[in-house]
Amino acid sequence: MPIEDIPQQNTGVIVGQRPEDWIGGTIPFEERNPSGDWRAHLPHEEKQYSDNTDTMGCVSFSMNNALEIQNKFYGIDVNYSDRFLAKISGTTSQGNYLYKVADAVRNTGLVLEADYPAPPNYNWATYYSVIPQDVLSKAEGIPMNYEWLSPDKGTLQVHLKHAPIQIVIPEPYPNHAVVLVAIEGDTAFYFDTYPPYLKSISLSKINSALKPVLMNEFVKTINIQGTVGVVLLADTVENYKFLCKMHKVDPKVQPDGSIQTDLTI
Repeated sequence: MPIEDIPQQNTGVIVGQRPEDWIGGTIPFEERNPSGDWRAHLPHEEKQYSDNTDTMGCVSFSMNNALEIQNKFYGIDVNYSDRFLAKISGTTSQGNYLYKVADAVRNTGLVLEADYPAPPNYNWATYYSVIPQDVLSKAEGIPMNYEWLSPDKGTLQVHLKHAPIQIVIPEPYPNHAVVLVAIEGDTAFYFDTYPPYLKSISLSKINSALKPVLMNEFVKTINIQGTVGVVLLADTVENYKFLCKMHKVDPKVQPDGSIQTDLTI
């Protein structure tokens, strides 16, 4: 894809990271997808703009897309509300920082698109209106961590085997956040929020990269007597409730707040 096909104006990313942010290698590496190609697990196609305004929410859209791809890889077809994440993370007319959006996912959580969709023919005011309390009460914490990566080819190829990667493009004038889903040669394939949704770009045009990972305690592959499958593990009662909600089953929580260790969903 020629560079001129990328939006030339800022679409909602503010570049920057904090000294205390985790750098690649902090999260224990796990080769979950040996091919490093996530294109078979792309999420719902959703654009970040209406006829009236651009939400400047590319950071929130791409974060949700990265998490949805990981869920879909494990057989969970979920669609998170981009509007909700853009609002609770403090997106402005200039956009947002990747770390602020990632922190909002961990600290406040997400709701489903069905619970807080984009209004029809929205403008800035209607899209970013105050979130109703009944919607806020549905927010579920997502057990995830994130770390910054060097945007060089070798590093990205390795870490794509762990999770899809949120990237900022284009170098040297970054203005857009998308999800890196595959690398072939020196070409990066990414999932976008402007159609067409699957695009490609030279690896040299990637400015920065952040890897959001569903926690190791949350998803694991297993091999029992030659049969390969997937186990979803909850390390806390809250995460157990989250898994139950995602799979539409009732959580079996005891009156004291504990759960039986032999329960499965």
